[in-house]
Amino acid sequence: MSAPERTVANTLEADLNYLIPDGTESAPVRVQIKDGRMTPTASWQEAGFELVNHTSQVSDWDDDAEVARVHYKELVDFALEQTGADVATIASHIKRNPTEAARHTDLAPITFVHSDFAPSYGEVIRARHEDLASMPELVIGQKQPDEQTPNLRLATRILILQFWRNLGPTRMDLPIAFCDPRSIPVKALRYLPVQDYAGSGTFFEAVGVESQQTTQHDWRYFPEMTRDEMVVFRTFDTQRQDRQLPDWTPHSAFRDPDVKLGEPSRSSIECRVHCFFFEER
Repeated sequence: MSAPERTVANTLEADLNYLIPDGTESAPVRVQIKDGRMTPTASWQEAGFELVNHTSQVSDWDDDAEVARVHYKELVDFALEQTGADVATIASHIKRNPTEAARHTDLAPITFVHSDFAPSYGEVIRARHEDLASMPELVIGQKQPDEQTPNLRLATRILILQFWRNLGPTRMDLPIAFCDPRSIPVKALRYLPVQDYAGSGTFFEAVGVESQQTTQHDWRYFPEMTRDEMVVFRTFDTQRQDRQLPDWTPHSAFRDPDVKLGEPSRSSIECRVHCFFFEER
């Protein structure tokens, strides 16, 4: 992956790896990535992603136990407020930094245009939430906290919100970019099998994007993110699937032209909240 170049103000040209049409491999395609701070998009509800201010009460991001104890509830509460869901859950997080990448290659920054989940992931979610008592790590939030948690398998709508936060210096070698899914033709999507991601033993399908009409793809990045900011992005929504609207948000790491690889390396955290609804909205 070659380093990008700065073109007009607030825009980069960078190589992103797309699927070769009708092929099984990927190849770099040079695209324009706009500075999302200077050329903002709509909200995550419309564009699939959004930069928000969000100060966490976590004091030590290296302490995974503190992250789970403090940050999970923060994100569950945030997701309930943003979506109006009846129930929201979170069970884990992913950190991407040199130490984690050395532990498993899947935990390095992903330099491939993708969205995390195909429509088939709905059954995976329902199966995982079948027995809440068997998931002691699960943090659950509810719109009506005094009510009993309903059977999540019976939800009429499931939505996944993901949260990306920079934990390192404000400049890094491999920042992340997000694409407005409305700028990508549905015919460019491919569902890809993911087996045993990061040694988790799970199987699911992700969404890959073929290199079709890439000059029209609307990419954004948010330079110099601090720990008091995060990107909210949507990667699954059964309601939007039913309405034939994009519920996927393509994203990928890319090279910052002014930062050498590893000087400094990316250090970030990703969290995923499942939102459950029990009436049509």
